[in-house]
Amino acid sequence: GAEVTAVTGPVDLPLPAMIRRIPVTSAREMFEAAGDVFPSQDIGCFTAAVADFRPPACELGKFKKGGAPLALTFEPNPDILATLSGSKKPGQVTIGFAAEAQNLERNAAGKLERKNLDLIVANPVDEAGAGFATPTNRVLVMDRHGRRESWPQLPKTEIAWRIWDWILMNTP
Repeated sequence: GAEVTAVTGPVDLPLPAMIRRIPVTSAREMFEAAGDVFPSQDIGCFTAAVADFRPPACELGKFKKGGAPLALTFEPNPDILATLSGSKKPGQVTIGFAAEAQNLERNAAGKLERKNLDLIVANPVDEAGAGFATPTNRVLVMDRHGRRESWPQLPKTEIAWRIWDWILMNTP
């Protein structure tokens, strides 16, 4: 039995009672919570599609018409996956996910190497029945040892079990 901790954004998804949930509402909070939890974990499975950028401040209330035109500026969010995977201990495993609209294999391979991952699960978000807001997905799974599998469109629960099987079969 694994002890599982889920750092989750503002979602309304039920989790089994034995899973510890740490709810967060921002990328900064997710970075801090994941950073607190990850050092004590054997496996880090980083599934969140965290925004790369954020506004520098949050304005409460409504912007009124008139006056100067509005201009939005953004600053980078911390790269949770790269930071934590870059600081992993020997034996720790990191798994990342890549939602791609083009060049699926090339972009996934680049992310696998650039972010020091052990495994990446990439999916094409531009295909019907794959990506977000659908119960199915099609994925490409690659690991740091060059192993690669392309899985057909399957229910996301089946993909989750296959990822778990891959981890068990391919990690020490």
